[in-house]
Amino acid sequence: MKTNEEPFLGISLNLKTHHNIFAALDDYTSGVVLDGDNKYFCEKYDKKITVVKKYEFKKLPKQLVFTLNRFEFNYNLG
Repeated sequence: MKTNEEPFLGISLNLKTHHNIFAALDDYTSGVVLDGDNKYFCEKYDKKITVVKKYEFKKLPKQLVFTLNRFEFNYNLG
């Protein structure tokens, strides 16, 4: 299993489809399967493989910014 650790200060959560911040955070950390045309290229095996891309928090910063995406601008209606 390959992991990448990256520092962060903020998280963007989708509240358009969730009723609260806890459900949005669960969705953010649930993981996405990369398969089909979206497969991950593995350098070790020199081919594309199916993987699960998932965010996990090992250490939180002292201050964490949540961006709450509550709506989407409709360019047709303005």
